Amino acid sequence: MSSITDELIAGSAAGFASTILGAPLDAVKVRMQHLQQPGLTTWACALAMLRESGVPAFFRGVGVPLLNSVLMNTVMFVVFEEVRSALPDTTGGALAAGAVSGLAQSLLSTPMDLLKIQVQLRGGHPLSILRRLAARSGAVGVASTLSVGGSMNMLREG
Repeated sequence: MSSITDELIAGSAAGFASTILGAPLDAVKVRMQHLQQPGLTTWACALAMLRESGVPAFFRGVGVPLLNSVLMNTVMFVVFEEVRSALPDTTGGALAAGAVSGLAQSLLSTPMDLLKIQVQLRGGHPLSILRRLAARSGAVGVASTLSVGGSMNMLREG
């Protein structure tokens, strides 16, 4: 059995690699969802992005998902191990630990997903997006905006 440190390193490396490899696909998906143009193919959208903004268009906003993957994997492994050790060594115990771990992850993934999408669609830096939200809505408005979709995310992750 590997140590929790080994699991965290492996999980973070896997999250990093999958984020970098998946970023171009995610960028095209978000662009297509935003444009909602009937008949627009994935290939045509990707080529338009490449012509308009070059290769960086496919990695705009990737910093948030990279941070997210490291944080999420850390939370997932630590929470799972801590909850698992407190429960019976059964399939039910493992399922419960996984569910609690997923719920904990959702608290991070909901605001991170929102920031990622805003950076992909509008450009800029995540902190500037947070500052704009705070100037417009105050701290309560920022918290409210960053939690939009949280209940659905909890159901998905937990």
